[in-house]
Amino acid sequence: MKLPLSVFFCSFFWIAKLTYAEVSDPDIIGSWSSKSQTVMTGPDFYDPLHEDFFEPDLPGISYSFTQDGHFEEALYIIKSNATFPHCPKAFLQWQHGTYTINESKSIILSPVKGDGRQLESDPCNFGNYSSYTRYNQDEVMKEYSVSIDKYHGRYKLELFEWDGTPKQPMYLVYRPPKMLPVSFSDATDTNQLQQKRWLSRVTATLAEKHTSTIWWLGLSFIAIGSIGYIIVS
Repeated sequence: MKLPLSVFFCSFFWIAKLTYAEVSDPDIIGSWSSKSQTVMTGPDFYDPLHEDFFEPDLPGISYSFTQDGHFEEALYIIKSNATFPHCPKAFLQWQHGTYTINESKSIILSPVKGDGRQLESDPCNFGNYSSYTRYNQDEVMKEYSVSIDKYHGRYKLELFEWDGTPKQPMYLVYRPPKMLPVSFSDATDTNQLQQKRWLSRVTATLAEKHTSTIWWLGLSFIAIGSIGYIIVS
């Protein structure tokens, strides 16, 4: 049995409506950086030609979005170790790709396979070496919010991960965004894990430079927990 042409077009319309995703929202276009303002997407964070990271002074995150659906992210993360406060880990992560915004206002980030990179510093396990690997992580932001921060008087972007966990608030720094080219060829073959020595900038100091601060934070948490236990007892 042949279906009327009108039924075909009607079905096509509803399928398109259900799967429709907005390319971008003008409010999020630009480069955003967390409060420290030391982490920023673009050539000051990662050099794809020489496979090189440039360590920021402080940890933080940065995301950039273009009008035509491209994104870039730069992350500098420090993870403390409560059991061994002198053994923090540090990560430099970079990737780029395309994004879409669904009708529910969730953001889907789809990185370019093979372009992303990660540099991990773990002095207690790697010593004076850092682990340099490919990095690829699809991300879903459950929701986002753009507003004017009442204290700073600047545009603020808040991203919420798939489970609702908020990321660090970010503030608009550049519009149009500051980014690397949306596509480029691999500079070197890094299909397998590499151990790369960073003599001048990232040799273990990536985490070690923050060891003292993290040690004191860990000690403070232990002290607070002890006091709370005594009070409750």
